[in-house]
Amino acid sequence: PTDWLGPPSASNYQRRVVFHRFHTYPSAQGEYVHSDQFTCFGHEWRVRIYRGGYDGAAAGHDDVSLYLENMSRHRRGTVVDFLIYIVSPAGQLISTEHGIEKNASFKNGRLRGFADFINFRDVDDYLIDGSMVLEIHMRTLHDNGPVLPAFTLNLSSALGESGGDVEVVVANQNDTRDYTKRQKHETSFNVHSLILKQACPLLASMVDSSNLVTSGRRVVRLPEDKIKPEALERVLRYFYGDKLSKHDFTVHGLPIIGAAHYFGAVELKLFAESVFVQEVPITVDRLEYLAEFAETNECGILMEAVSTFFVKNASAIARATDEIALPRTAYRHLASAIAMVGGISHRIETWPIVRIQERLNDYGICVDGSRETLLRKLEHQWQAGP
Repeated sequence: PTDWLGPPSASNYQRRVVFHRFHTYPSAQGEYVHSDQFTCFGHEWRVRIYRGGYDGAAAGHDDVSLYLENMSRHRRGTVVDFLIYIVSPAGQLISTEHGIEKNASFKNGRLRGFADFINFRDVDDYLIDGSMVLEIHMRTLHDNGPVLPAFTLNLSSALGESGGDVEVVVANQNDTRDYTKRQKHETSFNVHSLILKQACPLLASMVDSSNLVTSGRRVVRLPEDKIKPEALERVLRYFYGDKLSKHDFTVHGLPIIGAAHYFGAVELKLFAESVFVQEVPITVDRLEYLAEFAETNECGILMEAVSTFFVKNASAIARATDEIALPRTAYRHLASAIAMVGGISHRIETWPIVRIQERLNDYGICVDGSRETLLRKLEHQWQAGP
């Protein structure tokens, strides 16, 4: 499905596994070879392949069997949708007659897959230098899906009411006119200092340090080159406990991400990034802008999506009339994207960023930041020990 072909994210994962020297594997029924383990949705997984078939009663004797195995020790298990492609020598993703395995329930050691994944007589058509290359697509829309945390009380109806003791203004910071007079081009929001202290300590500290008072309210002026009014409105709604819609993130995704980064709202930023890369197509003409935005705002998820797009659309980019200049931090992401295409993923430098974030989250470490920042955090944790 096309909605599974985007970059890895909180609810959408891709992984290539390589079974080298396929014809040397045991051909007896019930004997298998497994892939290296990989992490997805907070669980450890691997793929089993049975060259001689798993169960003759379930499939013909000439069928190769393939199963996805959950290796974690989570008591709850997890529920995912998954499908498995064969990567052809031409680089095409070949689907077998099996469709999506939906609502597959996994617990520790559970196998789900296909006894008759492919007929053995057809295998040679798809081997690449004697190796079978598979691409695993996994999706969760259930208990592991991206959930934007919201505060217990929804006070969004109080946003902007006259009783607020703080006025947040988006304005031109270079404006030298009298700040005590409202300018026509400015956008302001009345908010409550008590809510800001709980929801956004950074903005609350700006209030405390402000010496500007208008109509009995402390005024905080935010730079319009960094905070867009439409983004500020939605971020404030989130601070007040409102749930933002998918439309908010698709239409105003980048301004929301930028504002969340500015205010240090990590959960909102990461969620907005995940939704944006899933729902908003990346195009060649926006590639450079998105890469620069990702670098400026330390968006690891977005930068990885840009790099993955670059690798998968290299031919179209090469034909582009305008030269595309990527920022410095994009090149490590590009190297990782190229490595993932080649199936190289045992080194930490080539891990998808979602895997790095999962490991950091297991240690209780903040998962926001660029790839370099997250890798340094993880390496430091490993050096420090448990």
